[in-house]
Amino acid sequence: AMTFFDKALETLKSVFGEYHPDLAEMHYDIGVVQLDIGSIEGAMQNFMSALLIRKMVFGNNHHIVSDTLFKVANIHDLKGEHALALKFYQETLRIERISLGDCRIEVAITLRNIGHAHYSIGDLPNCIGAYKELIKILRVNLGDNLIVVASMCNDLYSVCLESGRSEDAQIFYKECR
Repeated sequence: AMTFFDKALETLKSVFGEYHPDLAEMHYDIGVVQLDIGSIEGAMQNFMSALLIRKMVFGNNHHIVSDTLFKVANIHDLKGEHALALKFYQETLRIERISLGDCRIEVAITLRNIGHAHYSIGDLPNCIGAYKELIKILRVNLGDNLIVVASMCNDLYSVCLESGRSEDAQIFYKECR
């Protein structure tokens, strides 16, 4: 598959030049394949190439830029670089709110990863804040009775307990039921 992608990249570059949206899409797709086969550095390189082109073509606040930033953040998370992942997730969130609005599922997913990154670096208060906001968005989009909402309430309950916030934990425990 990589040989095909390499040839496709060269063809796109020769036809469209270095900074075309189709070239960015190809870099992105190659990054996805490389991530799937475990080539994390190759994936990062291709996502960063896609990011550069997408910012040049679409501007810094386009949802396609946030999607690419999200992939970069995921790679930093995979590598255990949670503080760096957090910065990319936060930039993703900023752009998603501008380009998509505050109550979209994409925003909720990014908040979940922000909460996880905060948790991973030991910042439990900010983890709790991200999870609370996530749960509000999930409820708006999915209602109260779905397993994903209950699961996030349970995660928030656990983090509250771990951080010594037992009163908050009890509130979220009741919401999980």
